[in-house]
Amino acid sequence: MPAALALGLAQPEHDEPLDPLASELESRLELDIQPLLDTHCMHCHRGSRAKGGVRLDTLGGIDSIIAQSEDLRYAREMVSTGQMPPEDEIILPTEHERLTIVQWLDDALNYTPPEGRIDPGWMTIHRLNRDEYQNTLRDLLEIDISAHDLVGGLPLDDVGYGYDNIADVLTMSPTHMEAYLDAAEKAVDIALGPMIEIGNTPRPMPRIQRQGNGRPLRQGGQFFTTNGSLRSVIDIPVAGEYEISVLTWGTHGGDDLPNLTIRVDGKEVLSKGIAAESEAEAQRVAVSVKLDAGAVEVSAQFTNDFWVPNVADRNLAIDALSIAGPLTEESVTRPALYRKLIAGHEPGRAHAEELADWLLPRAYRRPPEPAERAALLGLYEAIIAEGETHEFALRQMLTGVLMSPSFLYRRTEHPEPTNPQLVYELNDHELASRLSYFLWSSMPDDELRELAARGALRNDDTLRAQVRRMLDDPKSDALVRNFAGQWLLLCNLPMIDIDREIYPEFSENL
Repeated sequence: MPAALALGLAQPEHDEPLDPLASELESRLELDIQPLLDTHCMHCHRGSRAKGGVRLDTLGGIDSIIAQSEDLRYAREMVSTGQMPPEDEIILPTEHERLTIVQWLDDALNYTPPEGRIDPGWMTIHRLNRDEYQNTLRDLLEIDISAHDLVGGLPLDDVGYGYDNIADVLTMSPTHMEAYLDAAEKAVDIALGPMIEIGNTPRPMPRIQRQGNGRPLRQGGQFFTTNGSLRSVIDIPVAGEYEISVLTWGTHGGDDLPNLTIRVDGKEVLSKGIAAESEAEAQRVAVSVKLDAGAVEVSAQFTNDFWVPNVADRNLAIDALSIAGPLTEESVTRPALYRKLIAGHEPGRAHAEELADWLLPRAYRRPPEPAERAALLGLYEAIIAEGETHEFALRQMLTGVLMSPSFLYRRTEHPEPTNPQLVYELNDHELASRLSYFLWSSMPDDELRELAARGALRNDDTLRAQVRRMLDDPKSDALVRNFAGQWLLLCNLPMIDIDREIYPEFSENL
């Protein structure tokens, strides 16, 4: 007698050989699950009067397992939560028996026949999480994220099922939008460098400090009656050639002219005797210097005071401590993206169109719609009409794209997103995006985009070659850091306090 009949199971519903997964499910049902059901469940869930309408006595071949998927899903919930069998039963399953049932139910519910249609489930529009957002800015705008934190102001991502890239829990709020605007403006400034005005028009230095005796002058300076200085710390926006200047005159005394010294971060860049003897004769003294970006201390000093009562009194007026520059475009050190996108281009609509055609397919991870391109160029025209510069308008275009939902979200072009019966097949650009955000936590690179544009990414050999190439790229570290790190809780290791006395060989590298 077949084992199925001996155990009271229904006969298979067809004689054709089943696929291995189906055979395994049936075998486990016969050998492992049916005895547990007979012991704990059948007295309530057998026949036409089964409780809750859930019958378990009809389970047999794979067809009946599929047909009763809703009953099995309900049973799985009841068994896994300890609600079934009820606590007042004389014999309750052990934890191991309960786990055995739940694991079989999970596998049965996840089974799809070879000829069956795979249901990919509901697709929620996916906001970039913090890591994906920062990595995408890195690759789009060529930013060194090890030197710049672009996401420090963003709210922390919510976590679902232990992961921080689950679309259903990645929400958007007004706080997010404000933080994204700040991050976008910061990213554009880092990628292109700050807005600067090339020229030699002097600008007064800020927060001038006076040291030494004398009387103040109209433009922030001082008429020094003893050795003294004017000092200012100024933020240099970009490395380049600048001009530091002062208005100065003095009173002569002794054999030497009053001496003016200009220093940058303590280093002397000019020393000059001043011949002018009144404010009406004041001479402008200037020196050109190469300055690096960052805070710089500039000082203008009177260094050779001389006084003999009733005989000689050497003094020096230093006023209008100013800086001009960068003096020339050639002297400026621009970021690489500025040189690629802005430098050397003729200002105007044609350049804005060129920028839009470079930016949109990369930022949106797909070819842009004509309306999206038109809207971005409309933004450019509106800013120009307000009297702003060409470069400012280009920067606003970049910021606008970084604030677009098409940049902040990974989406699909499902024609009927509310129709659960329509299974949508990803297009090549969506497949490239899925692949790159899984392996790199970032946008597709130019090679992936080109393959997607040619419709070549679906070829099995091509797809396999791309996966190997991407895994060989250092950016694939994100797969370990983000996916495996959260799966295995490796990201929690830095929070573990290691007792160095018990484990003296422990090190941070380990």
